[in-house]
Parts: sequence; C-alpha cells; structure tokens
Amino acid sequence: MEKSVAPDNNNLAHSYNHIGGVYMNIREYSKALSSHEKALKFYEKNLPPNHPDLT
Repeated sequence: MEKSVAPDNNNLAHSYNHIGGVYMNIREYSKALSSHEKALKFYEKNLPPNHPDLT
C-alpha cells in the first residue's frame, strides 16, 4: 500500500485503521495491533499534536 500513495497521505493511515478494525472483528489481535500501530505512527509524524485523530 505504501508504494502507491504519497507518504503524507491521510488516506493511508485511515486505511490501516480500518484494516485494524477488520482484524479485531475476526479476532486476529496481533494483526490488528500492528495495523493500528502503523496508523498511529503515521498520525504522530504527520498531524499536529492536538489533531482529533490523535485523541
């Protein structure tokens, strides 16, 4: 996924968040955590500290 979009594209982080939610629903918790961590890493790097996606 990362190769097809710009590294600062919010849609990439949102996609990782949604993928994490899917993994949670099918009880693949380690994969869910990994996806959510990728999204968080992106958000922390590219969003201001007071952005709603970081709360």
